[in-house]
Amino acid sequence: MKEILFIFSIVFNLFAILFIYFFICKKGGMRFIKKKLRIQQVHEDNGFGPYYDQRKSLFKYLPQQSDDILFIGHSLIDGCEWAELLENPRIKNRGINGEIVKGVLIRVEEILITPPAKIFLMIGTNDIDHGYEAPEILKNYEKIIVFLNQRCPDTKIYLISMLPVFKHLRHQVNTIPEDFNTGLLKLTNKYNCHYVDLYNQLQDANGHLVENYSNDGWHLMGEGYVKVKGILWPLVND
Repeated sequence: MKEILFIFSIVFNLFAILFIYFFICKKGGMRFIKKKLRIQQVHEDNGFGPYYDQRKSLFKYLPQQSDDILFIGHSLIDGCEWAELLENPRIKNRGINGEIVKGVLIRVEEILITPPAKIFLMIGTNDIDHGYEAPEILKNYEKIIVFLNQRCPDTKIYLISMLPVFKHLRHQVNTIPEDFNTGLLKLTNKYNCHYVDLYNQLQDANGHLVENYSNDGWHLMGEGYVKVKGILWPLVND
């Protein structure tokens, strides 16, 4: 009898584990867990980690010119040599790897003491990894736009869409990139900004990120940045 109960217990626990596993996968996997627990990087100063502090403190002391073209955002901004790629020495990279929307909100005032000529902003993807949905991301994003319009009324502001991802990553993001981009387009119309659609330009026939453009499904390789160059060139160098 004890052996039967023991076997029954094992089988029951296995089914319970499988049920929980498939339930979490259906809800979005780790993104679902992070949303419930709100797991973020822990740092005693601001919660964004030491690299954020390093970059933020550097930007504070760099010169600012009224003809600057600022690229602000997360790793896709941080990871590119924009001035060289777009052959324009006026471009300054103000990206921080791993950054979320709230991170830009905290630091944007310091890098806009002198209003620049143009701002290219790309942010929001890492917020998905922290468990936020499109409406939550856009709510904080709108605060950035309002601040930019107030601080830099004569600056041209370009809001860059989220990118598509590889097919095997779709379950992690579901429809968030599409929902975010739709909301971002509405914000550009509301606040008289310019929308830069990379999502549709960098996807294949099936709606996924072109394979040659990335090696992890999120970040861009050289071929991907060359594609982006063709899209941004007329906006940067007009």
